Amino acid sequence: KGCLILKSDNAHYPDQRIQPDELKEIWHVQAKLSSDFDSAARALRAERATHASTSEALNKMNKAMGRLMALVEKQNTASKDQRREGDSNPR
Repeated sequence: KGCLILKSDNAHYPDQRIQPDELKEIWHVQAKLSSDFDSAARALRAERATHASTSEALNKMNKAMGRLMALVEKQNTASKDQRREGDSNPR
């Protein structure tokens, strides 16, 4: 009770509890310069892989939809032809 909980935004550092009288400084960081681009590169590769997978899936769905539409059109044409044949045959 009465302690401060210090939480780092860096997962490598655990939370710390200190007493208020132990506090010496408070810093507020707005930016960080770094040459470590590994995590950003990994995130970019993962995003590109997801995009490629999504694009491939969409292409497959578009091709399947085209085949389905061609099949429906073929069936519609056959139905129309059958109706015309039925209309031209006297009863």
